[in-house]
Amino acid sequence: MIAFGLLISALVVDALARTFHLIPRPGNADYQAISRRVGVMLPPYDRFTTRGFVRGNTEFEVDVRLNALGLRGPDIEPAPPDGATRIVAIGDSYTAGWEVPLDEGWTAWLADRLSAGDRRVDVVNLGSPGFGTDREYLLYEAYGSTLDADIVLLVMFVENDIGDNAIAQWEPPELLAQTRPFFTLDESGALVEHPWDYVDKTRPYLVQPFPENVIGWLNAHSITYRVLRDAPRRVRDALTGGDDDGDSEDGARGPRLPAADVLSTPLEVFFTEPDDAWQAAWRLTEALLVAFRDAVTEDGAEFVVAIVPPHMIVQYDDWRYEPALEEAGREWDLWYPQQRMLALLDRLDIAVINPTDLFIDFHEQTGQHAYYVLDRHFNPTGTCLFGTALANELAARGYVDAPPDIPVDPLAACGSG
Repeated sequence: MIAFGLLISALVVDALARTFHLIPRPGNADYQAISRRVGVMLPPYDRFTTRGFVRGNTEFEVDVRLNALGLRGPDIEPAPPDGATRIVAIGDSYTAGWEVPLDEGWTAWLADRLSAGDRRVDVVNLGSPGFGTDREYLLYEAYGSTLDADIVLLVMFVENDIGDNAIAQWEPPELLAQTRPFFTLDESGALVEHPWDYVDKTRPYLVQPFPENVIGWLNAHSITYRVLRDAPRRVRDALTGGDDDGDSEDGARGPRLPAADVLSTPLEVFFTEPDDAWQAAWRLTEALLVAFRDAVTEDGAEFVVAIVPPHMIVQYDDWRYEPALEEAGREWDLWYPQQRMLALLDRLDIAVINPTDLFIDFHEQTGQHAYYVLDRHFNPTGTCLFGTALANELAARGYVDAPPDIPVDPLAACGSG
């Protein structure tokens, strides 16, 4: 009787959890269609907490909720509200903004700055951590193109995107094909898309052996199981403060920085004389930008690229990278990726918004950081700056009707005193 009562209680709790989206749901048809095209997506309606620590202090702790498509935020309406201008923002983790509350992300600031009175600007956030221009293009093709956008805003963190786009040069293609598509160029320089072997990752138990299939089913469908599964970790975090990543070998608290004797592939983007592999990565990125631009133009929307200001320049934390770059014995420049990208966008006649100088001026005049110290994504000040800068530029260039209080002074609006 006790066991039967516990079982009934667990079933009732799990039924309520599914009703109120407390555990991820299996993907719907739209989710599955998008995932087939762009690769593994996060589980629909998942919920989790992101945390960042530096020297024993919490940089951020944010509850994140995903929608039916595994993207952050509420479910997306297929069409914009009547009379609203719709901006579709596509990017990586800097666009997803998991490090700040949803209403403090830069897409929220952008919508707020440009909306006034009866004039409304609807900003749809399609940011997904880890994406490069390649999968952002596929996400637009698979879904963004259906959203009746007036402006498609491609947000690039150039220092990551070039290497991400050419991932097939550094990762075995046969392994990539298990989780995501990728692109290469043929001999004529045309894009070649390599689809992935689709498996619905919200239901991996369908293809797992026993007992993994049972555990997978419980992970996906039972909040009771998940609570019991996570209970030991939650107790440990409560007792220790949850700052496992801040412990050094001698027990002292401190951030973990890139090793000075290891030159990781992303740092090679700063070499001013790229090798053949990186030249190929730049050519692939150019082809992706052309395809992206042409697809958006064909859909009747404006295509605009927004550049994420590189934290290593804005906050003078280039010392994190100098030892590894110097060890390579090659010429390097932290400005090189951005300068080359700006020249490329100009040659392709693609509109670009680059608030890097604004971020530098803000940092020099206020002494405030726009990025978290260890995590290095935008903090609330950075999201305010980025959203405000984009709003000012889009209005100034006539992409949207300017509200009466545009332009907004970013230093006055985003500074803390």
